[in-house]
Amino acid sequence: LALAKYQYHAGASKNLKAAAIQEGVDPTRLLFLDKTSSLDDHIRRASLASVFLDTRLYNAHTLAVDILWAGVPLVTWPETSLASRVSASLLGASGLGATVARSSNDYVALASIFASQGPAAMAHQAILDTRSKFKALRDGGDIFHVSALVRRLERGFRMGVDVQIADGGARKHLVVSDPLQR
Repeated sequence: LALAKYQYHAGASKNLKAAAIQEGVDPTRLLFLDKTSSLDDHIRRASLASVFLDTRLYNAHTLAVDILWAGVPLVTWPETSLASRVSASLLGASGLGATVARSSNDYVALASIFASQGPAAMAHQAILDTRSKFKALRDGGDIFHVSALVRRLERGFRMGVDVQIADGGARKHLVVSDPLQR
């Protein structure tokens, strides 16, 4: 388990190692990584992970995008706040909603499947196929094609203005539903 050391309390690594021991995990398996100023190093290190487990109350946000860029499966379990739904939105927009947990049992099961390399993982071929989708996302995923997203957003703004004018200023919910054009 690799953990990035950014700005956490000095006793955090001690507490995490103690928790690992309590759970029967060898504490030397916890790697505490120093912050890197190189984006390439950051993505390279991220790509070594088997799975990225998102926190529930406050999601990874930009780090989640980096994880997706690195081709690493991301498992999240959203709450109701905006800050807890970011990763689920990214995964949904990427066609990878299968890794959005609906319960604590679901979260643990998904994490276990991605972390496992043995026969248990092979029994979940659909989830493992998702791993290859994560790797392909960087080259073929809509969320990384900014010019197409900008065109779609601009089209949505034009639709909003047209509706406002046509309906005399009434508020409407708009959906720009066609697939992104690259």
